[in-house]
This record gives sequence, structure tokens and C-alpha cells, in this order.
Amino acid sequence: MTTPAADPRPLLPIRFRTRAMAALVLAGALLSAPAWAVQEAPPAGPETEVALAGRLWDDSLQGDIEGVYTLLQTVGETGADGAAGVAVAGEVKSYLAFMRTQAEERLKTYTDSMKELEERLAAGNHREALTSAVAAHEASLEPGELLALKPDTDLPFKEAVLADPRVVDLVARARQAAHDAEASGEWIVAQDLFYRLNTLLDRQFQADLMRVSYRLGLLRLYAPSRLDDLMDAHLKAIGEEPRPRWAHQEIDSWDVHLRGVNRAMVIDALNIAANMHLSQPGYPVLLAGGLEALQTLATTTDLKETFPGLNDAATVRRFTTFLAEEAKYWSEQKTADRSRATRLLERIEERNRETVNLPAEVLYHEFGDGAIAKLDEFTDIVWPDELQVFKRQLDGSFSGVGIQIIIDERNQLTIVTPLKNSPAHRAGLRAGDDIIAVDGRSTIGITSAQAIDQITGPKGTPVTLTIRREGAEEPIDFRLFRDDIPIETVKGWRLKDGNEWDYFMDRQAGIGYLRLSGFMRQTVDDFDAAIAGMGDDLNGLVIDLRFNPGGQLQAVIDLCNRFVSRGVLVSTEGPGRRTNKVHRASSLRTSERLAEIPVVVLINEGSASASEIMAGCLRDHDRAIVVGTRSYGKGSVQQISDQVDRGNALLRLTREHYLLPSGDMIHRNPESTKWGVEPHLTVRMTPRQVGDSLAILRDADVLPDAHEQLSEEEAAKRDPQRLLDENLDLQLQTALVLIHSRLWPAGEAQLVNTVREKK
Repeated sequence: MTTPAADPRPLLPIRFRTRAMAALVLAGALLSAPAWAVQEAPPAGPETEVALAGRLWDDSLQGDIEGVYTLLQTVGETGADGAAGVAVAGEVKSYLAFMRTQAEERLKTYTDSMKELEERLAAGNHREALTSAVAAHEASLEPGELLALKPDTDLPFKEAVLADPRVVDLVARARQAAHDAEASGEWIVAQDLFYRLNTLLDRQFQADLMRVSYRLGLLRLYAPSRLDDLMDAHLKAIGEEPRPRWAHQEIDSWDVHLRGVNRAMVIDALNIAANMHLSQPGYPVLLAGGLEALQTLATTTDLKETFPGLNDAATVRRFTTFLAEEAKYWSEQKTADRSRATRLLERIEERNRETVNLPAEVLYHEFGDGAIAKLDEFTDIVWPDELQVFKRQLDGSFSGVGIQIIIDERNQLTIVTPLKNSPAHRAGLRAGDDIIAVDGRSTIGITSAQAIDQITGPKGTPVTLTIRREGAEEPIDFRLFRDDIPIETVKGWRLKDGNEWDYFMDRQAGIGYLRLSGFMRQTVDDFDAAIAGMGDDLNGLVIDLRFNPGGQLQAVIDLCNRFVSRGVLVSTEGPGRRTNKVHRASSLRTSERLAEIPVVVLINEGSASASEIMAGCLRDHDRAIVVGTRSYGKGSVQQISDQVDRGNALLRLTREHYLLPSGDMIHRNPESTKWGVEPHLTVRMTPRQVGDSLAILRDADVLPDAHEQLSEEEAAKRDPQRLLDENLDLQLQTALVLIHSRLWPAGEAQLVNTVREKK
């Protein structure tokens, strides 16, 4: 590797350097200030112009995995003279030990999983054998992964796992079993197998999974009790207890959900999609998709009780034969228009009346969904019953009582935390409270979506939550009045007194931590407030975008502009790969504070859309080092059209793709070999570490009860410092190593020379 003659970046101000030296942390553990902490670094000579820290940061910024690993190994094994070298060597040694421990854990997971695969495959248990295969694949190595450079690891690469004859044999058997299950109407079994195959083989079974999932979606809407029966049978077959059932009453009835659906609504949606979608599909593709969906509806035998017309096989055959002939015809056509689409729907209605006699709104709903599904997974019709929730999501706020909820391992609806200044918090609801009824209706068997639907509602309206609380002899009723609840998208390291965020993960060194859970209208203001709150003490920043699903484009543009003062932030392209719009930085919106400090961005496969734009933009402008795993690959632009039946429904339509400043496209199309944002440093965590990390961060978000003092034990449980102290988050620790290295001043000539010689 060629060493530059001089570091072109200005040295950090003395205040930054002395604070960094006094509290250098290379693996999350604070050091006491050594004797040299307040001394100026020696002037750079011909052999010391690039210090260890600068080299580590630069190699990371260039994605030089080998260089980074060599530097770390050299420091950990060799160290240097003086207190600084000893301190660096000790901390890096600890970090490398964590990496080796993880490598050993992953190797054990791989070995055990492959052994389990053989046993389960021999027993004909394809479902559990796939689970073992996925675990072995997850434990294996990515090309270029930092851990891969450990010379004595026996971990195979991912491609080798998929090529293993045992895995190849399993895939062939499981594929056949899934198709057999689908053919016999065992929809849940088929979905389960296709899901596991799709996970193992990176979406190669996406079409199969979507097809079977569509049938289950039909049952969820039109025959929820029958779906419960199938789920109970499946759980029994795999040795699990049936889940408690939600009482399917009037509110869950399909005719309530489809109220207001009509033919004009579908025709409007098709007309917009045919002419304005990014792929410019035209009508024929959409019409064929709608016809295929109606065939699926008519042949889903579990709907017979809901729709008696499906009971007669001969009648169903007449209807599906008509649909199949029409689908074949339209799949061969090149053009069509609105009037021909309208006439097709009229013919479908007529043949339906002559045969299976399904309700008209059911025909429209399924034809519309099936047609739009031919486009992409992010284009869909927002039907009348979904409008209210959808608009609340766009606004970034909703009317409710202000609680985060989960369905826990007991299948119980439980409060994770009340939100600040919400009706729930003011009334005294607590984390861990079980919600056993909503307005007197039991929550046994309720889903998260059903719970949200029941608890949220118009501002000012009442809702009564019946709570079972540990230590209370009887359930407690809380009558709350719904209010507008802003969604908090910017979170810090830990909650402190007054329920405000402490944004410093290392206060002595001035390392800030911001976890963004989305991008909404208020996100930029909240982000700016957090940066302002850290003030002049902020020397470096970790931005955690892991599992961030994205959000509004303008919000992420504004945030990127805080770090980048000129050039392209993001652009979009439309049909024919024509550039539609280029969003450029404005120096007036750049934060002088953020333009000078080292930044590390954390991403993973759950980082999507706007979070990918931010990570990719800061990466392309060399404004941050990106650490983690490749992002999801959702880089399409959706436009909301309200021209569907005069606004009684909406169409969310993919119109463009995002391009990063480099020109790379984020979006993953079915044929894509490159997508998302690749980190500078690929650093992976084990599934156990991911689960533990998410649980700890969730605990850190829990709002302290206003009426009680946390015990030491409970406070320790909620302290995210556990992520570092207990070696649970290698990605976060890598970020700390990098930022502290960038704050390290020039010097340590012997150490630098040693590193150069080794490389």
C-alpha cells in the first residue's frame, strides 16, 4: 500500500486532541489519563507524517479491509514504547479478542447446524433442516469481511455452504415438499417452507412465497376463523401449542373493510398505473394480473363457507376457465385503454353473476390488488378503510394514547413503554403492563395491527384500557382521551433524569450517539436539537441507522446537507434511465460543527430507503465511514395519487429510482447483482448478538415511571453500556475504535514504522 506524503486534513484543534488523548477508548472501556495526555504531539517527521490513527481511519475510508486488519493486529501484538503505545495495544488487543470470540462462536454455530441438518434431513423434517441450513449460512463468511482475515478460521464462505451437497439435496427435497403442500391446500405449510427457502437462497423463491401468501391473505380477510383453524393444525403438527384466539366480531368482517370499493376506483387506479409507473407497463400486464388474482380467489377452497358460490366445482370451473382464457388473451396484447379495461370488468361481472356470484366489491378489490401486484412490491392501492392510518403515517404523527406495544412470548399484548408527555404517561401506565381488554373487549389472540386499530382513533375520543399489573390484585381500568402523538425518530444513548436523552456514549472523549428510527418532518429539527445539545463537547459522532426503514425524502436531504456543503446529495431517474431531478447541497444549510468531526454510520440489512440515501451520500462524499452489512436495497420513489375515485382511495405508485452521488442505484430489482449500500467495513454480528442488542436498546427506550425510583438492578438492565461491556455489539465497538483513532494525534514514530514494515 502506498503511503501519502502528507495528511491533507488539518489537525484537530488542541482542545479536541487533548480531550481525545485523555480519554481514548478503543473498545468501549475508558482509560485513566496517562502522563502524556496534556503534552503536544511531536512534530511529524519524514517517517511519522501519517500516524497510526490516521492510517486506520484512511484505510477504513478506502475500504481497505486488509490494511485495517493489519494495523489492528500489529498494534495488538507489538504495541509501542511509551504510555500511549501501551494503552493503544491493550485496548486493540481486547477488541481483537472479541473478534476471535465471535469467530469461534460462529464456527461452532456452523458446525452444529450442519450436523443438525444431516439429522433432520434423514428424518424427513424439511422445515427444521432448512432452519439449520439458514443458521449455518448466516454463520459463514462474507467475501471481504473483516473477520475473514483471521488466518486460522475454518469458517467457509457463504457460496461454499450453498454448494455443499447436503444443502443442495435439502433444497431439492424442500422445494418439492412445498409445492406438494400447496397443491393439497396446506397453505401454511407451503408458506413456511417457501419462506425458509427464500431466506436461504436470497429471494430465489420470492414468486412462490408471494403466491402462497396471497392465498393466506385472502383467508385473513374473508375467512379469519378458517385461518385460525389452519394455524392451529400447523402448530400442533410441529409440536407447538395453539395460540389464543381473537374474537372475530363485526369490526373484522370483510364487508366492513371493503365498504366503498367500486368499479370506478379500480379503473382509475389502473389508468394511473398503466401510464405513470416507472416501468410504463400499459394496460395488458395489469389486466392479466387482475384476472390471475381472481382465479386464485375462486380456487381457494377454504373460502367456501364465506362465499357459497364456490361450493360447486363445475360452476367454479366455468368461471375460472373464462378467467384463464381472458388472461391468456391479455398477456398476448401490446396495448389497451381505459374503455377496454372497463368493458373487461363488465364482462367479469356478468360471468360472475352467471356462475359463482361473488359480491361485486370482492371482485373489484381482488382484481385491483392482483393487477397492481404485477408492478413492484411498493406500488399498491390504499383502499378506503386504510386511508386514515396511511395519512397518519405520512404525517409522522397519529391520534392515540402514546404507548409502544408488542405481542410478547406469552402471546400477551404488553406495553413496552409509554411515550413522553402522552395521555398514557400522564395517567400512570407503565412498561410491562399487560393490556387485557380494550373498551371491554378481550385482547386474547389479538394481533399488533388489530391492537393499533382498536387503541388509536380520532383526537379527543375516549378509550378504556384494562391493565393487569404485577403486584396489583385486580385489573385496573384506565380511561384515556386520545391525542396527537408525535413519533420520536431521533434517540440518544440513554434516558437521563427528566426523561431527556443523554446523547454522549463517551462523554469524556466527546463521542455522540444518535439512533434514527425513521425520517419524518420533525426528524431534522430533533437531530439539530440533539447536536446543539452536545455543543462544543461533541468531537465525534456515531449515527445508528440499523433497522431504519426510511421515510420522507426531504428530511434525509436536509440531514445529508448538514454534513456535505457542495455537490450532489441524491438524484432520481425515471423511465429509460433519464435523470429527473438532482438534489444538490447548499453551503448555507451545512453545519460547521458537523463538517469537521469524524462520523461513523452503522447500517445492516434492515436499513432501507431514506436511511440508505443518508449512508450512501455520506459514504460517497467521504464524510463518514460506513460500518456493518449491506443495506436492504429499497431505492424507489413512490408518489401518492389522490385521483382515485375523487380521493376516496389512493394509489402509492413507484415513479423513479434513487441514485447516490456516485451514480449507483440503491434499488434491488429481481435481476440486480449490485444494490443497496456496501459498507466500507463489513462487520457482522451473530443472531444472538443482534437479538440481545435489540433487547437492550428497547430497554434503553423505556420511559422511567414518573411515580417510582428505578432500582439499581433495573437501571443497570436499561443501560446500553452493556452493549460494550458485555461484548454484544461488534459493529458499535468498531465505530468507537475508528472515531477514537481519528481523534488520536500524530506521533508515535516507532509504532508507525512498525506498522509500515509489517504491511
